[in-house]
Amino acid sequence: MKINILIFICITLPCIISTAQNKFPKHVELVKDVSKYYINNKQISSLTYKYKNQSDDTIWLWIDKNDVSEFSDLEKYKAYFNRRNDPRDMNLYQLGMDGNVGFFVPAVYETFLKRIQPGSCFTIQIISNENFSELTKQKIFRYLDKRIVVLSEETMLKLNYTITKINEFMFYKANFITLNIDELNF
Repeated sequence: MKINILIFICITLPCIISTAQNKFPKHVELVKDVSKYYINNKQISSLTYKYKNQSDDTIWLWIDKNDVSEFSDLEKYKAYFNRRNDPRDMNLYQLGMDGNVGFFVPAVYETFLKRIQPGSCFTIQIISNENFSELTKQKIFRYLDKRIVVLSEETMLKLNYTITKINEFMFYKANFITLNIDELNF
């Protein structure tokens, strides 16, 4: 019996490690951190996800409103870029290819799109007026891990060879975004 368990662990452990390592493109590091500080005697808690692009390729990042952790790269792409709330609406890809986009304000979960250049970082920060319990931290980590999509530009080009022609106005410019915990639906 012990031998069967040992064989099972030896076979499945490399698969689990391999899956965990393939979540992000090569040379993209994710650093998770939790901190607290006070403003006028009121505690603020902050949970951060910092993505460091240490590759030679540009990285694309978006936050999907649905759990896409089990989707293939193609399914993640289609779910975000080809989604329509109403058949009369343009999808994100069509909107991005429109030369008349002008000034664009992204909506998290719908049209938020960030390109992280080689050597650059991008941080997602969750803030709360209350202390994060261990359970709350784990819920936030699971929530973000299932919804944040990080793909290399090389992969994006394989999914749609014209994707890099999206209007620059579509991309979020700052190197961080702050979300209030009350806006997360977990």
